This record gives sequence, C-alpha cells and structure tokens, in this order.
Amino acid sequence: MLRDRGMKHNAIKGNRDDTDIRYVKGMYTKREEGCPFCDPHKDRVLAEDELAFVIQDLYPVTDGHLLVIPKRHAETYFDLVQSEINALNRLLLDRRSESRRKTIQ
Repeated sequence: MLRDRGMKHNAIKGNRDDTDIRYVKGMYTKREEGCPFCDPHKDRVLAEDELAFVIQDLYPVTDGHLLVIPKRHAETYFDLVQSEINALNRLLLDRRSESRRKTIQ
C-alpha cells in the first residue's frame, strides 16, 4: 500500500533509525569559534557516546541539572539528524536512571 503511494518504508519507521550518517561524520571536525560546547573540558564530561555527551552545568538551576549535547555543532535541536536525537535521548535516559538509583540509596 505504501509503495503504491510512492512512499518509502523508511519514511514511517519512526525513531528506529538506521540512516547512513557517513556524511555527518565529516561535520564533526567543524567547530564554532567561541562556542562553549564544541570543546568541553574533559573533566566536565560525565558520559558520552559517538554522537553526544553529558556535562555538568556550570550554572545549574536545580540539583542534578546536566546538559546533554550533540558532538556536532548545530544551531538548534531541529538541525540534528535522527541518530543524533536518539543518542541524546539514550544519554538522557541513562543519566535519569543513574540519578534515580542514587536517590534511592
């Protein structure tokens, strides 16, 4: 049915993304001068994967306030590709789980 309408299967698969992001890898070398997130101090990085990282906020609003940031410089969240959004969400959920474990102890 989808093929009859000219739609690709990938258009409806949601956030289960296996998009080829090889072109994105080249964009990771570009850094915005003056951007406080492009080259964070390694001692601030609490967790990371190949697409994103978590750092301590220098000016936290609440206890446990962290920043989850893509490794590629992007102007807005909406400039990210789905695999980067998935990476941010995984790190966010991992940190939330860790925070809850610490609260229970």
